[in-house]
Amino acid sequence: MPALVLRLTLLALCGAAGAVLGVPELWVCLVAGAVVAGWPHPILLIAAIGTLVGMFAVGGELGWQLPVLVLLTHAALRIGVVADAVSWRARIEVAVLRDAVPGFLAVQAVAQGAAALALALEGAAPVPWLVVGAVAALAVLCWVVVGRLRRT
Repeated sequence: MPALVLRLTLLALCGAAGAVLGVPELWVCLVAGAVVAGWPHPILLIAAIGTLVGMFAVGGELGWQLPVLVLLTHAALRIGVVADAVSWRARIEVAVLRDAVPGFLAVQAVAQGAAALALALEGAAPVPWLVVGAVAALAVLCWVVVGRLRRT
């Protein structure tokens, strides 16, 4: 696969994240995506994701957008790392991307669990034992997933 496909995927992921947030944010995310696609340096990736998270934190309530943004931002970070390691004219073996899928899915399982937990516990601060139990369940999920990931 040409490296250009990875860079265009970064732009598409940033655009999709902006579309999830709304029209004004879409343009900011497309500009950030264009910068990151042109130069997928880790610092720029973190700045783009930080901008996205900041826009979500300032403008939105928790809802269906949270799990989608968790997926999109994680995918952008993983693809950005590969895109940063290769030149514009490089070709990437699909097996390299395929081998990264189990780790990606393991991290997503924990991240989506945390997002679901955040949605379920929104406004549950008066019930501290519910929060403690939910965080303990998330810790067990993390332990199981990371343990399996380390064995593979």
